[in-house]
Amino acid sequence: MSVPSRRPKTPAAKAAKPIDATGELYQRRAFEAVPILVRQARAACPIYYSDIARELGMPNPRNMDHVLGSIGNSLRRIGTLWNRQIPPVQALVINKHTKLPGAGFAEFAPNAADFRKAPRRIKREIVDSLLAQIYAYPDWDDVLDALAVSPAEPFDLERSIPSSARRAFGSGGESADHREFKEFVAAHPQNAGLIRRRWTSQVEYCFPSGDTVDVVFTAANECVAVEVKARISGDADLLRGLFQCVKYQALLDSCDAVEQRRRNTRTVYVLEGRLPPALRRVANTLGVTVVENARSSPKTP
Repeated sequence: MSVPSRRPKTPAAKAAKPIDATGELYQRRAFEAVPILVRQARAACPIYYSDIARELGMPNPRNMDHVLGSIGNSLRRIGTLWNRQIPPVQALVINKHTKLPGAGFAEFAPNAADFRKAPRRIKREIVDSLLAQIYAYPDWDDVLDALAVSPAEPFDLERSIPSSARRAFGSGGESADHREFKEFVAAHPQNAGLIRRRWTSQVEYCFPSGDTVDVVFTAANECVAVEVKARISGDADLLRGLFQCVKYQALLDSCDAVEQRRRNTRTVYVLEGRLPPALRRVANTLGVTVVENARSSPKTP
């Protein structure tokens, strides 16, 4: 007696229903995720699965597959109505280790079958091309309107930094708490998420610009600038640290360009406490890697 063959299972991303603010949970989450992805598109910055899941309040990043599939199918539907292609904004969500979208994204690649079979190097080239289209796409506002989704609320920097805090910035001095935590991180690179290498640390590394970063770690062909904030830091100081990380990354890359080095450079923001939810979206928008609770149970970025 012959056994009936099973029908191949439809990939979750392809089977996902379009965005619906009153639909199933993943459709509602897709409704909330779209403005985040448009924000990242305008910032020309991908976002990790774990980071967007946290911003959406999702406990398990693996559940993003249906959410992103819902977004992809919605964009296809709009593109059909408009008779023009909309770049797949969900390609901005990438795996922390492969730096590629998840397996479900293949359904929305230019050629799904070829993308699945392609080696990682070719996949990166395809994704990089799509990211360039996403960053350059001029009509994201029209897409949001078509989906009846409001844009992500802009972060008000002026209101976030009180005048008293602005006066304090650059006034000099360092608290004993900050100094002690900085030296602790320098002596324990694993608390900055740095493992599997023999790291050399330098405290208070000064760039040619005069800017000083708390700690710089070097190992073989890699250099990591680390900005640290002790538990006593308030929201205004934590916000300042996020923008310092952006500055230090640019300085690392500029120094390497002048010295004709070919190192892998990155910047990590290490907190003794936790980043407030209001600042989480700023960190994601800027693409800053954050390690929280560094003394207790640090997680590798």
